[in-house]
Amino acid sequence: MSIFNKIKNLVVNNNVVCYYRCSKKSRKEHLRQKFICEKYVEDNGYNVISEFVEIISGNSKLDERDVLLDCITYCIRNKIKTIVVSECDRFSRNVQTAKDILSMVKPFGIRFIILDYNIDTSKSQKQVDKLLEAVEMSHYELKKIKYRLDSGREKYVSDGGKLGRKPGYKKTKEMKREEYADELRLMFEEDGYSIRKVSSMTGTSIATLVRLRQEFRNDYTNNKDEKEIVALCETKC
Repeated sequence: MSIFNKIKNLVVNNNVVCYYRCSKKSRKEHLRQKFICEKYVEDNGYNVISEFVEIISGNSKLDERDVLLDCITYCIRNKIKTIVVSECDRFSRNVQTAKDILSMVKPFGIRFIILDYNIDTSKSQKQVDKLLEAVEMSHYELKKIKYRLDSGREKYVSDGGKLGRKPGYKKTKEMKREEYADELRLMFEEDGYSIRKVSSMTGTSIATLVRLRQEFRNDYTNNKDEKEIVALCETKC
């Protein structure tokens, strides 16, 4: 094997993708996972080639995990062998789904590194068993959480409480500007990423991004025009 091919293989083997899962849209949860994974990657000399964010329940079946399937497909096409996940329950809370994921990636030599339990699925069957055991524990934890929430809601309603948003509730434009600051910046201020790209980067639905673009387009267009006028004046002055 030539020196060039050896170096190329070394670089490819150092490439990883990071996968983040949130059960609902939460920038804090997504960024928390991102911080953990990127710190591990930096400390261990890996290169992050891509990141995938999925908003879905951890109890979902594999055929419902569209972003995870995209992540695995991306790794296969680009010959990337490592997917980094912050915690076992971010990987899955469903044992059968976890088994299906591992069966899918095994023929392609793709491994999962799960940071909270220090698991590397390529090392041994014990590591795989450890992962499945952790997933099963997280599944029971999810059932307990659901039971507590359901019983709490039931008591609240029986005491006369009402669930859901108050009639007439509506987010103000400023509330949206703050909540979706990253999405707006990516769509309007940087390279003008496409809605689909922004959705894959942030986990925000395409329908929400379309509404945001329609609502904020004039604001950002006007700001851009003002900046260009100021820059032109400064140049001529």
